[in-house]
Amino acid sequence: MPYYGYWSFEAAAVCVIHGIDDSSFRDHILYPKDLADWARKNHSLEKLKLGAANSGWVDRSTPGGQPCPQAGWWYTLALSNSRGYFKAGDLMPVIEGSAYGQTFWLWDADQSAPKL
Repeated sequence: MPYYGYWSFEAAAVCVIHGIDDSSFRDHILYPKDLADWARKNHSLEKLKLGAANSGWVDRSTPGGQPCPQAGWWYTLALSNSRGYFKAGDLMPVIEGSAYGQTFWLWDADQSAPKL
């Protein structure tokens, strides 16, 4: 039975993160060279490091009803299309009656304003 798909996302991630030359195995049918190439081309590692360096806190979630720890774009899984901008100190809304359960607001990795 033929196998379809990749087997080693981890190998590609390790190569990108540690700058390992993958030229000796990148043409293997199961190696995700396109994903590794995309990550390198889009400077993904640098963006992750930059985001971590600019962050003043570690926790990326805040319960509804609590003050917003950092101004920026947040969203919750308790409500579709919930992405919104909150200022530091704003109380994070509680979504009542959500099938998801308790409301937790998550920091959006994309901090750009929506395009109108």
